[in-house]
Amino acid sequence: MLISINSSYVVVYGKRLVRSNEIVVLERDTGDIVEQYRTGLLARLSGGRL
Repeated sequence: MLISINSSYVVVYGKRLVRSNEIVVLERDTGDIVEQYRTGLLARLSGGRL
């Protein structure tokens, strides 16, 4: 798991071998989820998001 932080947001990147990878963007002040993406195995193999 990778975590990046700036003054406004926290970005969490969860990397999994078989299941979908997940990227979650949280607002730092409130902890609310701003954006959430899942990238499946087929999308990773093809080089993009499906």
